[in-house]
Amino acid sequence: MVRMNEARIYVDLNEHVDGDIFLLAKDDTKVDSIGNIVTFYDGMPIRIWSDDGDDKGNEDDLLADAVAIKYFCPWAPNVKWCCRVGMATLMHDSEYKRERY
Repeated sequence: MVRMNEARIYVDLNEHVDGDIFLLAKDDTKVDSIGNIVTFYDGMPIRIWSDDGDDKGNEDDLLADAVAIKYFCPWAPNVKWCCRVGMATLMHDSEYKRERY
C-alpha cells in the first residue's frame, strides 16, 4: 500500500489496454488510498499507484500522473473508465521520495 500522505488511486499496471492506456474502474467512482470517494469525469487529472517491489522483494510501489478517460476495451466490456498514464512520470516510490525530499 502506498505509504505517502498524498491521495492516489490504485491502478493495476498489468491491466494494459493499449499504448499508455490502462484499466481504471468499472464504475464512475473509486475509493482512493486515503479513503476519499473519487468521481471520474473525462479528462480528469489523477495521481495513481500500483503495487510493485524491488529486486530484493521489498515493497516499492509505482507512482504516476494520469488522466481519466472513457474508453471501451473489448476484452473488458464491463470497464467504464481507463486512464492515460504519463509514462514520463512513472517511477517507484523510493525514487519519488529521493526526488521530492
